[in-house]
Amino acid sequence: GAQSAVEATARQWSGEPLQSADSFWNALCQQQLDFFSGDMPLWRFSVKPTAALPQVAGTHQWLVDWGGAQRWLRADGDLTEMEALASRAGGQVSLYRGGDRDGEVFHQQPQALIALQQRIKKSFDPDALFNPGRLYSWM
Repeated sequence: GAQSAVEATARQWSGEPLQSADSFWNALCQQQLDFFSGDMPLWRFSVKPTAALPQVAGTHQWLVDWGGAQRWLRADGDLTEMEALASRAGGQVSLYRGGDRDGEVFHQQPQALIALQQRIKKSFDPDALFNPGRLYSWM
């Protein structure tokens, strides 16, 4: 962002400047930070960057990326609960790693978008050979 915006945000958030910012950003990009380790479910939120950080019950930890638009959450919970948090923040969520992998892991889509995605899938894969049910159970 603009230098003045970055400086204003840094003053507001406080914290300490990084001496080795390049290695930090590389580790974040490659998901090599300690935050990404462990067995607790990892949720990926894509939301409005200006949305408030949702309140989550129980043990949890947030990591905010992409200027606030991508947020990672380490927490137990189900997809319905996380979808409600994401919707209130103007976005969507997916269960990125861990947790219950037997059900859906991506944010529920509106019926019109489901129909469109099914038509696109059918046009490219009319015999349904490629990755059936991998993205969504209905694909």
